[in-house]
Amino acid sequence: SLPTLSKKMFSVCLGKNGGELTFGGAPKQIKKTMKIPLTGEDGYQIKWLGIKVEKSIKLAKRKPFSIEIESPAVRLETKLYEAVIKNLDDVCQGKGKCRGEKIEENVTICYKNSTKLVPSKFLESFPTIEITLRKTKKESFRLEWKSEDYLILTRKRVFCLALLPHTRNVLGQPILKNHQIDFDLESNSISFGAK
Repeated sequence: SLPTLSKKMFSVCLGKNGGELTFGGAPKQIKKTMKIPLTGEDGYQIKWLGIKVEKSIKLAKRKPFSIEIESPAVRLETKLYEAVIKNLDDVCQGKGKCRGEKIEENVTICYKNSTKLVPSKFLESFPTIEITLRKTKKESFRLEWKSEDYLILTRKRVFCLALLPHTRNVLGQPILKNHQIDFDLESNSISFGAK
């Protein structure tokens, strides 16, 4: 007979050089965050409160985020995408910030490392994007998206945003990378842990 799982749960961790998938529970060495309840009938969806690129972006009407580990980009509904890009542009106006030339290609925004900085120093000049996920009306969790994960090297010295406009909000691989993500089907929740 086949073994049974101890819990209706699976965990995923995506890394730069591979990852892991665990069934029936989560690895114990990972520091857990609070459980975020899943909402909606359309796959794994979570509510959110705001997005911050040094200053907060809030919309009166918010669509939930779908969790799609197979998605190669983070997608935001158009108004939210435009607000994030505007805040990023405002931050990039600061001295020593976003040390690259902005290039717009089709629907993608890229930055050329024209200063020939070492890639790690170039990426450090960009801000962290924070998404605040909602647990309850009084509890929330901030998911940090660092520039090394949202700027993808596409060709020599050109880094493009792994962020696209869309009709719905999707958390994909670039923001889920380097987090242990536990999908608890018994409690209908998801939790993030640092890897």
